[in-house]
Amino acid sequence: MEEYFGESISRDTVNNLAESFHCLRKQWQESPLDSYYKVIYCDALFTSLKRGTSYSQEALHIIYGVKEDNTREVLLLEVNPTESSSVWEEYLESLKHRGVEQVDLLVADGLPGFSQVARRQFPGTDIQRCVVHLQRGLLSKVRPKDKAAFSGAIKEAFNNFDKSSSQELAREKLEELALKWEGSYGSVVKKLTEEDFIQDYLTYIRYAVEVGGQIYTTNSLENLNRQIRGVTKSKVSFDKSENLLDLVYMVVKDFEASNWQKYAVSAFQYWPRNTQLL
Repeated sequence: MEEYFGESISRDTVNNLAESFHCLRKQWQESPLDSYYKVIYCDALFTSLKRGTSYSQEALHIIYGVKEDNTREVLLLEVNPTESSSVWEEYLESLKHRGVEQVDLLVADGLPGFSQVARRQFPGTDIQRCVVHLQRGLLSKVRPKDKAAFSGAIKEAFNNFDKSSSQELAREKLEELALKWEGSYGSVVKKLTEEDFIQDYLTYIRYAVEVGGQIYTTNSLENLNRQIRGVTKSKVSFDKSENLLDLVYMVVKDFEASNWQKYAVSAFQYWPRNTQLL
């Protein structure tokens, strides 16, 4: 206990604090949300949770949003044994029940089926799948001797952050990449030229270049994720998902107060109010 609270305190005090945090989290979980968010980011990280006498890696789902004033807030924390499109659909639907009506852009990794459920819950919303996740996935299938060259090529194909960038030019770069590497990695690069697959990886190019670096990946969650991993990878054992969520909630609210809600993201001042104008 001293490791986490910095002083020696009684077990009763810890129990009382834990109960208070639990009540606060439950109230927050059902609290009303803004009706409009410029961007909502969805991500999951896996943490160890005790089920009976064994441990399993379960998905801690996190959703955060960029508000109209360009500050950020966490909207949802949930634990589920697996990450799937159906689970995400349930969580997106819960945001609507709490008052969310319009989201301009949803950013998530490349989980199969996510784009479909996101569009079902928020029709007309743009989808951006995480380019960094895609790059990592592709590189994992490339032989060590080719990694440096392939990595440079794939990064260049998605380096579309100046005013001359366009989705058409990006597709041309991807076609050139696929043509160059199809002899060695045909099955790996084939999808890069398939419109149904690649379209949601190029959405960021339609937005102002000032904001492109903020939305082409879910990496803006990394600072928060590091804070969460710092406590979930400790020696504390979680035998209930509620206990895990209570602790993560404490970490998240502290991080929000000192970072996300204290400082607006200046890049989002270039955001259009209505993406239909893009």
